Amino acid sequence: MLGIILAVVPILFGILYLRNPNIYRGSFYVSTMILPKILGPVRYIKFMKILGIIFLVIGILLIIFTRTITDLNDRNINRKYRLNKKVKLANGSLSKIGHND
Repeated sequence: MLGIILAVVPILFGILYLRNPNIYRGSFYVSTMILPKILGPVRYIKFMKILGIIFLVIGILLIIFTRTITDLNDRNINRKYRLNKKVKLANGSLSKIGHND
């Protein structure tokens, strides 16, 4: 669950950069940044939009990765539980599932 919450952060930044690529314009931060001066205004906007797409992709991949890891972990826990569960055999003795005697 924590992984999914942390994956939402790059998705939100990606949406923010796609919706408003000039978010840092007019602030003290942009006056000290070198990148807008090197790229120029048009290329800076394209760069911020590409950065937004990259953040969206990273966030989506993080969600997929954390869901996959969580599902695999849940399957392993359930499998271990099933293997340790005792069943009563026809002759009245107890045995563990998966234990071949």
